[in-house]
Amino acid sequence: MQAIVITEDYQPGNGSRYFIQLTQDAKGVIVLTWFSNSDVGGTSFRFSKWVSVSEMTENVEYFMEKMKLKFKGDALVLLERVTNFAWENRPK
Repeated sequence: MQAIVITEDYQPGNGSRYFIQLTQDAKGVIVLTWFSNSDVGGTSFRFSKWVSVSEMTENVEYFMEKMKLKFKGDALVLLERVTNFAWENRPK
């Protein structure tokens, strides 16, 4: 499996916009970066077998703290996109 990198202006239909980059390496580790500072800088979060997307969905406050998010809605939208990315790029 090759590394996968996508950068997108994610607009989930809730009136918000998230300029993000998602990467997945050959081991299946996913990194989410949200360029929340004028689309050039922001924070990243690394998902692995030790810190899964489903765990972060259940523990949103931890994800919010690490990503420096103020609103739970932002956290849930970003986690939903990571979940979809993982599903789209799962081993076949």
